[in-house]
Amino acid sequence: FQAEDGIRDRSPSRGLGDVYKRQLDIRAAVKLTQGTECRILTGIASHLGRQLDSIATPEMTWAAAALAYELGSDGFGFASGMWAPHGWPWKAEDYSTLRLLGHPDMLAKANKTYFAPSQSRGEGTTLRDGRTLLPIELVEGKAVTIPLRVVDDLERWSRLGRIHSVRLFVRLANFCPSIDAAEFSFNGKKLPESLGRGSDMHFRVLEEAILGPYGYAVDFALPEELYPKHGRNEVSVTLTRHEARLHAPRNLYDVALLIEYLPHRNFPPVAVPF
Repeated sequence: FQAEDGIRDRSPSRGLGDVYKRQLDIRAAVKLTQGTECRILTGIASHLGRQLDSIATPEMTWAAAALAYELGSDGFGFASGMWAPHGWPWKAEDYSTLRLLGHPDMLAKANKTYFAPSQSRGEGTTLRDGRTLLPIELVEGKAVTIPLRVVDDLERWSRLGRIHSVRLFVRLANFCPSIDAAEFSFNGKKLPESLGRGSDMHFRVLEEAILGPYGYAVDFALPEELYPKHGRNEVSVTLTRHEARLHAPRNLYDVALLIEYLPHRNFPPVAVPF
């Protein structure tokens, strides 16, 4: 779901130094087909394998499509044998997801979730070639930086009063805030604790499962001065303290940027609270 050059990884489990992993990059194909009748069609395998969403959400799909068009793709679709998030026949939500995929102008102001590629639960990964960015083990005092490429022109839409919310979601595995501590930065600016709302995931019972892996998540509501920029953005996490007696590795498990638009200026998603 991300088109980006690579990730700086200093985790001991993957060796010292920077490890660069190439993600979706169609620039060579774009250059090769310039001046020809060939068209470039970009597809994704949308399997997530998460407890709440086994398939990429509409917002993730719209973000992936917008990224593909940004890189020069002529079209976008699903590179899998069958796409039916809610079974067959398709539901209204599925048709709504598909309806925008051929229209870059409509995708520009569609809600999006930019989700860093990570290991899916169960079989496979979110990328067919097996390359993932996450999870990454955190080492005390060493920052791990995750790149996120954003195509939204938030300055423009904010000026028009169309932004409902911009949030940064970071999930840590085997992390307990009462004995561990971490610092979070976005584009080089430290995020104050007042912007984040924590979620304890050490024991959450869902309708049909227990949430795992155990850990902690922080959901940051970003003010306008911290909105992501068009192009490359960076999320950095630094483990500043950990309880050595807890041997489980502290992992950076999920990173996602969630952008939600208003249907129109002064049109909140819910008009009245009751």
